[in-house]
Amino acid sequence: MQHNSLEEAMQKCHDWNIDLIIMFSSPSCKYCSKFGGRGHTYSLSGNSKRYKPLSVIPGDLVIGRCPECECAISFHVKVI
Repeated sequence: MQHNSLEEAMQKCHDWNIDLIIMFSSPSCKYCSKFGGRGHTYSLSGNSKRYKPLSVIPGDLVIGRCPECECAISFHVKVI
């Protein structure tokens, strides 16, 4: 899977008028797997009734690498 930064994914969401983003991280790390793992969906606006707002992801994870396991964290647009 290609590594995509949060900034790149957010730009695509803006360009395509999409509110949902998926975060992927290590499924075995006790820290980052709670937020990404094999793919967790978040709402950019925070207005979704189904998905948590992006703001719940800790700041040290949105930079693209987990501080605990050092795995790459990837963000992608969720097209439904």
